[in-house]
Amino acid sequence: EQLEVVGRDALHLVNRKSCTSQILDLTVCNILDPATTIVKVFGCSGSGQLSDPAGLVVGSVRNIVVAESRNNRLCLFTEKRKFVCHCGLSPETRRPSGMALDKEDRELHVLNLQGLVARRP
Repeated sequence: EQLEVVGRDALHLVNRKSCTSQILDLTVCNILDPATTIVKVFGCSGSGQLSDPAGLVVGSVRNIVVAESRNNRLCLFTEKRKFVCHCGLSPETRRPSGMALDKEDRELHVLNLQGLVARRP
């Protein structure tokens, strides 16, 4: 597969094996099925609308946490991609991006602009 940037907020995905291509909107979350050309999208409307999603983790009960960089917050979605709530962290995050979920210690580690790692037990 080949990726190329299309403008600021899009990515062009080309699958040479299946001779297909798609433009992915980078202002939302895209879930790609590697066996097909199906792309599921979430975070594009309503109370769970995302602005500059920059990181994503999936928990043990398959909930999805998305780092929403532009709005300085985390968003929680169900495994069916339904918005649940915005999550607060301590210390407060600024432009959250990369995340790691420690399932053993049940902690979420979030990298943010200040360089501090916020945790939510």
